[in-house]
Amino acid sequence: MAAPALQKTWTIVPNNRIPITSFTTLVTQGGRWMRILATIALANGMTCKGSSNGVTAAMDGVNRWATDGDASVQAANTTTANSWLVWTDGNGANTCLSFVGATGDVVRVSYSPSGAFVAAGTATFTPTATDEQILFTGVSMITNSTTNDRVVHVWVDSEAKLFRTCTHVANALTNGNWGVELVNANRNTLTFSPAVWGFAFTAANMTLTTGQFFTAFSANAVGGLTRINGVTTQVICGAEAYSSGSYLVWSGPDKPTLQKSIGDAMWPIQIASNTSTRSGPIGSLFDWYTGKNTSQQSVGDVCFPGGQWVQFSSASSGPVWPWDSVTPMQVS
Repeated sequence: MAAPALQKTWTIVPNNRIPITSFTTLVTQGGRWMRILATIALANGMTCKGSSNGVTAAMDGVNRWATDGDASVQAANTTTANSWLVWTDGNGANTCLSFVGATGDVVRVSYSPSGAFVAAGTATFTPTATDEQILFTGVSMITNSTTNDRVVHVWVDSEAKLFRTCTHVANALTNGNWGVELVNANRNTLTFSPAVWGFAFTAANMTLTTGQFFTAFSANAVGGLTRINGVTTQVICGAEAYSSGSYLVWSGPDKPTLQKSIGDAMWPIQIASNTSTRSGPIGSLFDWYTGKNTSQQSVGDVCFPGGQWVQFSSASSGPVWPWDSVTPMQVS
């Protein structure tokens, strides 16, 4: 059986290295990490809505992150001057990166489904939105290592409607696994506003088990948030083939041959809600799959036919995303 065909056309920008020899402090590393993400997003169809370099700021469409230093002004809270940038994607949603945290490896990531971010009363403070959904805050995104490079990977689709990223340090995922993406809504009784979700997974929760990846939304840890019938809704990940919450239900002799000579199934990831008025499966994700659950060669394993897909996690299993069929994934 052939590997699944891509649903979207992707620009994959892998192996963006933050060398410890050049970025020697956590603050410079964190600022560089944010600027890498923003630069790639803006180069691939996202539009800058506004920005701050910690000194000058406005929601005026100007990207003030001309240098890494511009993105490296950190604050302990949202009401202190910091580096922030907001972009608008092809769905009309806003993503906000704000350098807020106790240390330089902690960055605040949030999004507004309706694109409602406005400048705060003091423009250099973190912007606000009436429907802001916080994906990460108070969590180390790139680890606090002072001896290892960071390696950042970014995916953006051709319509700028899907953005996802992950980061590796010392052959392991960091907590910086997040994105804001279009959802393939499949319930005509529900109204997404719009059909996007923002997801955030710590490294520990990228492993395909029922207590980790396949579990209910938890802030700063696992799952995602979307807006249904005008209300923020928690999202749970799953796959239609699973039963009783077991991610191993398909293990056995009948797995299709997809991964080299071993054979591993790829099941498309879906999303569901456990909110009473909109419970059950609510949509599917574009180019998200499960993969093999043991014997992964590394945490960045281009393992499926032709290098079309890459699987990664903090342990022996993880979700499968598209790959460029050419480039080895650097993980350290």
